Amino acid sequence: SVISGLRHLATGEVYEAHEFAGWNTALMCAIGNPHAFADDILQAGINIISENFFRDHHDFTQQDFDLVLKAARDTGADAIVTTEKDAARLECVELGDFPIYAARLKIESEDEVRLKSLLLRMVSEAGRKKQPASQS
Repeated sequence: SVISGLRHLATGEVYEAHEFAGWNTALMCAIGNPHAFADDILQAGINIISENFFRDHHDFTQQDFDLVLKAARDTGADAIVTTEKDAARLECVELGDFPIYAARLKIESEDEVRLKSLLLRMVSEAGRKKQPASQS
């Protein structure tokens, strides 16, 4: 997967991933494969100086967020980065004014590419079958 952009949680503004190249970030997520997410961040040229991984589907408490925020501040992070899925779970938490971004992932696996081409082929074949026979 590729990070297509990052959404600022406070303003809702979305920025291109390349604008964050060289930034030092604190990761925060509660997903099944946090290391894959970390790899996507690193591939976008964004540094990770603090990792805060929680159990999959974890509901964040204020205490969880405060610990992540402290780690971010202690390590001198420019921002906290999380996933869109986890950003939704932060809605009940007081976030303060530290910059927090949700990374938008664009997943394009070979299977998806194959599925898209298969669907396109089926649609175009179905379209050809519906053509009325030309009257000569």
